[in-house]
Amino acid sequence: MITISKSQVTVMNIQYGYYPLEKFLDDAARAGVEHVELWRAAPHFHLEDMTYTDVCRVRKQIEERGLSLEITDGRYRVDPTFSVLQSVKRLYDVLI
Repeated sequence: MITISKSQVTVMNIQYGYYPLEKFLDDAARAGVEHVELWRAAPHFHLEDMTYTDVCRVRKQIEERGLSLEITDGRYRVDPTFSVLQSVKRLYDVLI
């Protein structure tokens, strides 16, 4: 039987659209997972509407809980006025 450990699992906030981001992060940490993925859309992480300070605040909230951000998936809501390349570069500059 193949066993998967919690360190191999990444959870995503898409199911928490009606809850604060902090609840998602708290629940992920309480569940014992190590990695989170943020759905790049409102209300938690719509990158095109966020400032550098906003993104840094989210990063701090993730790190304070001992979590790591593995992926941010923008495939579902790409703003046509803001290129995907610009979006990825902006995210990379802040988080990496």
